[in-house]
Amino acid sequence: MRDLRERYGATSDGGGYNPHENGTVFYFGAPAEAKVEYRRVELYVPGDHRDLLTAHLDEHRARQPGRNALRLLTGAWTTQALSTFTHAPGTRRHGCRAEGRRVEELAREVGARPRNPATLLRYLTMLGAVTEGRDGFRLTELAHCCGPASRGRCGRWR
Repeated sequence: MRDLRERYGATSDGGGYNPHENGTVFYFGAPAEAKVEYRRVELYVPGDHRDLLTAHLDEHRARQPGRNALRLLTGAWTTQALSTFTHAPGTRRHGCRAEGRRVEELAREVGARPRNPATLLRYLTMLGAVTEGRDGFRLTELAHCCGPASRGRCGRWR
């Protein structure tokens, strides 16, 4: 990894550990002047190397102060959006239908103008809590995990 950085100017660009495969992946970004087609290199290393991964990810995050600040500033909004959505009538896990829900239908159920739930649903789509299809919006596993019916899986909701 040191060679990729020192010799080729690669920079940390994320990574992770997969316990199912017992493998660690390190991503590196190629410098702008590199004569390569791809700007990202993946280095897969068998085994658990989370100690090295932590330093690798710290370096990556240190180069993204704007993104880190945005994540901190929007954290409360994200929590409020997930809580509002998962506690709204018709969106709870135990009451969610298999088919998608249209914005107009959800707005009618909660007594809101369609524009308000539409804004919320766009934000939740960005977070991965819902997906939008031809038949409307439907919950993802993330939303099921965050709802009040899932107390044992993701924490307590009151």
